[in-house]
Amino acid sequence: MALGLGLTLAPRQVGSLLGLDGTSPVRTRLIGAADVGLGTAILTSSRIWPRRRWPALLAREGLHLVIASEYARHGRTPGALAMLGLFVADGVVTVMMHRQESR
Repeated sequence: MALGLGLTLAPRQVGSLLGLDGTSPVRTRLIGAADVGLGTAILTSSRIWPRRRWPALLAREGLHLVIASEYARHGRTPGALAMLGLFVADGVVTVMMHRQESR
């Protein structure tokens, strides 16, 4: 969530640090805001109000694909591969969370 907040508040500076310097500030800010919103949903679901966490995890997987496509679009293969790795790891967690919450 910290990186998402950074992308939201300072898209050029933080985006450059993360290798997203070819991405428009508006798009970078949207990615950051989505990260903050999804992170908040994941952390607060089922704690503050009864809600399942797996849909927010699934949405975050989608965000990982958006970020991976941004890296790929600008020729940042290591960044794209890292985000695809997170996509796979979150996929495992999402499936486990879905199974647990569906009981």
